[in-house]
Amino acid sequence: MSHLAGFMHRKDFPSVDVFLPRYKEDWDLYGPTVEAALALDYPKNKLVVHVLDDGSRTVPLRAQLEPLMTQHSNLRYVTRSNGQDAKAGNLNNALDQSSNSLVVVLDADHRCKPDLLLRTIPHLLAVEDGHRMPWLSDQTAFVQTTQVFHNERLPLVRMLDGSHLLFYKLMMPSFNGMGCAMCVGTGYIMQRAALDSIGGYVGGCAVEDVVTGLAIHKRGWRSKYLDCRLIEGLSPETLSEFFTQRERWVAGSAQLLLYRGSMVSNELPIKFRLAYAVGSWYWIVILLFLILVVVRFALWVGFRSIAGEPTITWVPLLSEYIPVYLMFILLPALSLDAKIAAMIAIFTFFPTYIYVFLGWLRGDLNPARNTFRVKGAAEAFGDSWPRRAYINVGFLVVVSVTFGVSCIPAFHVYTVPLDWVIPGLLVLWSYIINFPILYDGVPRILAGCFRACKSLPSFIISKLLHKQSSTLPV
Repeated sequence: MSHLAGFMHRKDFPSVDVFLPRYKEDWDLYGPTVEAALALDYPKNKLVVHVLDDGSRTVPLRAQLEPLMTQHSNLRYVTRSNGQDAKAGNLNNALDQSSNSLVVVLDADHRCKPDLLLRTIPHLLAVEDGHRMPWLSDQTAFVQTTQVFHNERLPLVRMLDGSHLLFYKLMMPSFNGMGCAMCVGTGYIMQRAALDSIGGYVGGCAVEDVVTGLAIHKRGWRSKYLDCRLIEGLSPETLSEFFTQRERWVAGSAQLLLYRGSMVSNELPIKFRLAYAVGSWYWIVILLFLILVVVRFALWVGFRSIAGEPTITWVPLLSEYIPVYLMFILLPALSLDAKIAAMIAIFTFFPTYIYVFLGWLRGDLNPARNTFRVKGAAEAFGDSWPRRAYINVGFLVVVSVTFGVSCIPAFHVYTVPLDWVIPGLLVLWSYIINFPILYDGVPRILAGCFRACKSLPSFIISKLLHKQSSTLPV
């Protein structure tokens, strides 16, 4: 990998602003991120670390920062009086109060390694006759690094592809080959000139990072991706956090396609448009695929129940879907368990696709009218149970009931033992893709039932005592 020291003297290093946006995160989570940024192996007179405290309207961090600010003259505390445009507005406020030629953005839970800048800046240098020159390129806008997570081994994180291996191991290298690696909001280093060319970060969207990258690409800039572990973050650990995160991503993808003109703009090369299409349209394809599977299964059972004969055979039902999964399993660059986890994650979050689709029908996705807002409030089973997961449970109930009804002999759905295979596989598949829901939900349901049974005797006694007391003469 290229190292900056091999291209220039330390006195010639480009100046860097490190932005650490924060919104309500606790100091226990945010503090190590600040300390890691201050520990970057880079000339201190060329590096400024900015704490962008957009949560100062609740619990300001200035008190916790005072000891660090006395030790580090290159640490700045930046806040603002309103939360307009959320993270994009927070970053734009910092751009107005800084002037260095390069900008690094690290989310509140992403801690960088000391050599982050020395390993990434060389890829932003100009290239002449196949050799890198000691000045910044006028073509490469930013370098995006891969995201890794220190909690990626947790069971729920692994089941829901919390490391996003499908995106970072397969899709991003392909985008990199096209020169249009996507900006994912953290762990990237960008030229200020590229941001100035579009007037700063783009607001009014659920994913300001991808939209900003798209706007930069429309200006003729290119981008790169480095598959190396230079930052380490924190993946969501509960279903509620996962659903909230994916709902925001899906909403942002829909806004990108519907209102940013990425697919019809002549400002983007064809290959760039294809890259953004692949990264943004997946949720619509998956939603249609899932609906078609369920409808086809219901029709298969219904027609065979009415006709009492194999009106629709099992062969086309099987042949329509097996090639899709076979193609997915044969994808390169990913291990089998990573492919299975990606498939489970894609289908587990289908309630978010439904919700975003309904939001589009209502007009809620249009930033100019009513900005789509993701609410992560949990219900029923506590903070780790997402409200929209009930759609998953309903899906399982419908499939299971349909299969159970079809097993009644009076319906004559199955004429040969082999007929049991296809619907049985569909039911099994339905439970597999919703295994994270069962993994988190079933224990909570059982625990709730146990608590209810445990408190039932005391509840009955209290009711009886209350009834007796109300019948006593005054």
